[in-house]
Amino acid sequence: MDSPLKVTDALSRVWLVDLHLGNLDALEEHAEFSLEKIVPKLSDKSQEACLPWHEFLADTLRIFDVFCALTKEQADALGLSKKDMRAGFTTDVATDAMTEATLDAIVRFFQKRNPARAAALRQSMKVHKQLMLKAAEKVTHALSKIDIDKLAASVPEISIDDAIQMELNRSKSSATAARAPSD
Repeated sequence: MDSPLKVTDALSRVWLVDLHLGNLDALEEHAEFSLEKIVPKLSDKSQEACLPWHEFLADTLRIFDVFCALTKEQADALGLSKKDMRAGFTTDVATDAMTEATLDAIVRFFQKRNPARAAALRQSMKVHKQLMLKAAEKVTHALSKIDIDKLAASVPEISIDDAIQMELNRSKSSATAARAPSD
């Protein structure tokens, strides 16, 4: 058996991350994560089958939930809540290490049981990372084309007094409309 993956958080706490048959129930109970529902099977190559996995890969909060489920016994032994654990992941380095270890634990779970599925997951993670980098490039490029000065110039000048009066008028008309009898 492979040794658990080690993650050191921003508070210098070391977490051992491992996925095995013994903690599958904890995944479902504490993270609402089911390998069977999230991780695509090799026999189903449809986009719909892969969507939950790719959504999971893009969701750091869900990955953190899985990490917490996989390290729950350690956290309990230290008397730490999920909020207490979250305090250790305030840096990109710690968060990236947690993400990588959690995803690697999932892949390693399949490595001995179904090497082809593990290989497919690794490839899927690689493609997902490339896709996210390309998407970030496109967003950055699109945002760089925005002329901030021109955009700011198109915003009408309005005084604070006028804004308050407009809000009061809007509130009055909403209240009047709410009291009006319906036909």
